[in-house]
Amino acid sequence: MADEKLLNAAIESGNMEMAKYLMELKAEFNNGLAKFRSKVEAPKKNGHANFPSKKGGRIKYDYVVLDDLIAAIDKAIKDTGITWTQDTVNANGLTRVRTVLRCVNGWSEASSWTELPSKGSAQDIGSAITYAKRYSLSATFGVSSDADDDGELATESYENGAQAPRQAPNKQQRPQPVPANLADEKQRQELIDLIRKLAVVADVEDPNIVLETIRKNKNAHDWANLTKTDYFVMKKEVETQLMEAEQKATKEAMANAQ
Repeated sequence: MADEKLLNAAIESGNMEMAKYLMELKAEFNNGLAKFRSKVEAPKKNGHANFPSKKGGRIKYDYVVLDDLIAAIDKAIKDTGITWTQDTVNANGLTRVRTVLRCVNGWSEASSWTELPSKGSAQDIGSAITYAKRYSLSATFGVSSDADDDGELATESYENGAQAPRQAPNKQQRPQPVPANLADEKQRQELIDLIRKLAVVADVEDPNIVLETIRKNKNAHDWANLTKTDYFVMKKEVETQLMEAEQKATKEAMANAQ
């Protein structure tokens, strides 16, 4: 199975023939993903939550249920050459889910793991799996499944057993004058790695220039206060630019080889 690690290994070892072949596979995969994104329609929010708030009153919101999200994705992914699966692991009080995309040409890409704490009961684990699957699918395919609420309500809803629309914000940050729901170190490192790769493919000497340009264009917070929303927006932009740069590099390489 061809993937990003194999491509990076080919580039680092100087095997440009293999790197060229793998870049062609990835370009075909990216074309399929672009076709999917041009066809996909946002699913309706048919899920409804209504429960008492810890602060008094009630919390109400609508959200996209997992079955509707899957239906929207499966409808748009037809004839793109791409299929998807999800891996689920339950261990040490954590539920972990990731989404794996595979192209008919052999190229595959896996999302990062979405992790949620689970208290051990079958119902709690089931709720965590459902949310993690929905969150991972939504993030991987770029299909919104967010509920109509804010981060704090989302955290409380998950603690009450309902379907949370996003991961809980970092409560330690709330007393400080910084945005809630900060991007974690894993997300920051993933963004840095993508930007470094884009800088290499696009032949930009300083990756920081790429980082700052994208951050400002997307009106993201500064690096110290980067939020999860900033991360997803910037990641999508970097991946789009990387796909375009790789396709351009592939065409140039093919032209030079003729």
